[in-house]
Amino acid sequence: MKAAITAIAALAAAASWFAAPWLPVALVPAAALAAALLWTVPPPREEELSELKPGGARGKARGASLAGSWEARFNGGEWVSVRVPADVATVAKGLRPLRRIEYRRRADFPALKPGQRLFLMCDGMGGTADIYIDGEKAAARLFGFAPVELDITESAGGKTAAELRIVIKAPRVSENPGGRSGMAPPFAGGVYGDIRVEVRDRALISSITVRSEGGKDIIDIELEGETESPSALAHKVEGASGGAAAGEVIIPPFSGATTASVELEGGSLPRWTPESPALCRVSATLICEDIRHTATVETAVRGIEARDGRVECEGGEARLRGVIRSANYPPYGAGAPAWACANDARSIKEMGLNAVYCDGMPPGEDFLSACDRAGLCVISDFPWEAARRSAGEEEAKAARKRAGRAARSHPSFLCFTGEPLNVETARFDLWRDGAARETVEAFGGGPGALALDFIDTRCGRDDRRLREMRKTSADASALKAADSAGVSVFFVGSLFTWGISQGALSINRQKKSSVEAIKEYLRSGGMLEPARPAPPPNLPLRAVPILAVVFALALIAYPASREFFFAAPQVFMCFHGPLTAAALAAAMLVAFSFSAALLTEWNRGWLPGAAPSLGFRVLLALQNSFILRAGVAASAQAYLFFAGAVALSVAEGAPFSQTAWPAMLSTFSWAAILPLLFVPIEPLLVVAASAALGFIYLLWFFPAPVAALYIVIQWLPWAVLFLHLKKGDIFRRKRRRPSRG
Repeated sequence: MKAAITAIAALAAAASWFAAPWLPVALVPAAALAAALLWTVPPPREEELSELKPGGARGKARGASLAGSWEARFNGGEWVSVRVPADVATVAKGLRPLRRIEYRRRADFPALKPGQRLFLMCDGMGGTADIYIDGEKAAARLFGFAPVELDITESAGGKTAAELRIVIKAPRVSENPGGRSGMAPPFAGGVYGDIRVEVRDRALISSITVRSEGGKDIIDIELEGETESPSALAHKVEGASGGAAAGEVIIPPFSGATTASVELEGGSLPRWTPESPALCRVSATLICEDIRHTATVETAVRGIEARDGRVECEGGEARLRGVIRSANYPPYGAGAPAWACANDARSIKEMGLNAVYCDGMPPGEDFLSACDRAGLCVISDFPWEAARRSAGEEEAKAARKRAGRAARSHPSFLCFTGEPLNVETARFDLWRDGAARETVEAFGGGPGALALDFIDTRCGRDDRRLREMRKTSADASALKAADSAGVSVFFVGSLFTWGISQGALSINRQKKSSVEAIKEYLRSGGMLEPARPAPPPNLPLRAVPILAVVFALALIAYPASREFFFAAPQVFMCFHGPLTAAALAAAMLVAFSFSAALLTEWNRGWLPGAAPSLGFRVLLALQNSFILRAGVAASAQAYLFFAGAVALSVAEGAPFSQTAWPAMLSTFSWAAILPLLFVPIEPLLVVAASAALGFIYLLWFFPAPVAALYIVIQWLPWAVLFLHLKKGDIFRRKRRRPSRG
C-alpha cells in the first residue's frame, strides 16, 4: 500500500512540471486514489468474523441472555453471521473503519406478570445505538460506552418473540473512547458487552452501598418503583467483624426512588484500603405482596477517599502509584472476560502498585471486582464530551449516572476524574526526551493527579529490546522524580504496549524489563539504569534538500547569465530554456518536500497529534515512512503550484505557458525552509519568509494583487496545516476536562 501511494505521489509530482492548464484537475483523481488507498478498506469477511474471541457473557437471574449467533452488516454491506458479545473492532488488528454496524436476530422475551416490566440491558456497545423492535424504534442515540438500561415493555407489546435490531454508529476518531485519540488501533466496536433482557418487578432494590458516619456504620439500600402497601426490607451481613449480622425494617409505601438506611455499630463492617482490601457480603431482600427481590454485593467501608484534589487515608494523605489502563485486552478487545480483568489487576498489583487510572471509558463490573479483591484504587475517566456530542446532553447525564451507580458499590472506586480529583495527562517521548524528571517536576506537588503517558515516536522502527530499555529507564526516573517533587497520585505510563504508546506489559502479556524496574524501585528505592542508545542524526536525509538547493544554485549561476536571475528575470529565460526552469523547480520541489517531511523530526508530537483526523492506519504509515511523508508533501506542493499558475493565467489573461515559467523560477523562495533542518525555529516564520521572497520575485512579472493571489494559493494551505499540527502537538501539557453530569 505504501509503495503504491509513494509511486502515485512521485508520478504526480514529476508530471506536474509539464505545463498544461488542465493538470491541477488531473491531479485531483490521483490525490483521491491515494486517499482511498490510505483510508478505505473492505468490511470484515465472514471467515474473519468467525475467529472473533467472544466476550464473557453472564446470564442474569430473572432474565434471558441474548448472547450467541446474530446477523450483522458493516457500513451498509451484506448480512453475515457473527457471535455476540464480541469486539468486532479487533478484526484485522482493529484497522478497519467500522462507522455503522447493524445487528439483528429473533429474540425470545420472558412472559410478564401484572406490574412487571421488561428491560433490555447491555454492558457495552461501541458508539450511539438506535434500538428497533419489529421495525419500530424503541430508543435513539443511547450512549453505549456506559451500561445501557432500556425499558422495552411497551415496544414489546406483550409479545413472547420479536425481531430485535440494533444500529450502532461509531464516534469520530477524536471522540472515540476506545481509540486513544487515534494513536492506537481502535477497539470497543459493535456489541462487545453482555446483552440480555431482564424482568423487573414494579419495585426493586437498585443498589447497595455502605459508609461510616458519626461513629456508626450505615448500609444505604436504594429502592425504585412503586408500592401501595408497606414493605419489609431484610438485610444480612456476612464477614463483619462481629460475625454475621441481620435485621429487618418496614418501608412505607413509595413511588419513584427512595433510600432506606440501616445503622450498625461502628466498626461492624470492614475498612477497605489498598494495604488491607477486606470485604464483606451484604444482601438485602424486599418483600411486598407478590414481590420478593434480592440483591447482593461484596463491599466494605472505604477507608480511603478523594477530597479537594488529594487522596486521604485514615486521616493522612495517601501516596498512590499506578498505571493507566484502557479497557482493551487483546485479542478480546473491550469484550474481555472476567479472568482477563483479573489478570490485569493481578499484574498491576505484582508490580507493587496500588492504583489504576481507567482511560477513555468507565471500567466494567468485572475489573472493579478484581480491584476490590486485589487492593487497587480506581480513578476513572468518563468520556463526557464524546457522550454529549454524539448522544446529547440529557443522554450524557443519564449515561454518567448509570456508570456511577454501577461503580459506587465497589470500595476500590474513588471517583471520576474532575471533582474531587482531576487527572492531568502529560506525554513523554522515550526516543527524544532525556529524562522524565523535567516533565514530572513541571507538574509539581500540588493538588490533583499526574498520568505520564510514554510515547515512542520511533513507532516500532527499533528492535523491541531497545524500546524496552528506553521505557525501563524512563519508568525508574519518573517514579523517583514523582517522589522528589511530592506528587501524591502518580500514574507511570500505560499497562501494556499498544500503538505508539509504550507500556509495562506487551500486548501478549509477556513480562518486560519495565516491570522489574518498577518493582525494584518501589521495593528498595534503587534504580535500574540500562543503556539508552542515542538517536542517530539524519545526515543522509538532510543532505538531499541541501544538494538540491546547491544544484539549483548551479543552474542560476550559469556563466554569463547569473546576474539576470535577480536583476532581470525576463532576460534569464532567454538564456535558459524550459527544461532548465523545470529542473530548477524540480530541485526546489525536492528541497521543500524533504524539509517539510523533516518537520516531524523537530516537532515530533505533530503527527501523533493529527491522529484524530488521520486515523491510526494513516498515522502509522506516515510516522514510519519518511519517503511517504516526503511524497505526500511533494504531490501537495506540486498541485498548489499548478493551481497558482492557472490562477495567474486567468488573472492576467495570458497563456498558461507564459505564467508557468515565472512561477517556476519563483520556487527558489522555497529554499527559505532549509533552516528547519538545523534549528527548531517557528515553522510559520519560515513559511512567511518563503512567501515574502516569492512575492518579491513575482513583482517583476505581475502586479502586486496578482502576485499576492499566487502566494496565497501556494502558501496559505501550508500555514493552516502547520497551525493545525502545532495546536494538536501531543507533547503540550493538557489538563483533562472534568467529567460532568
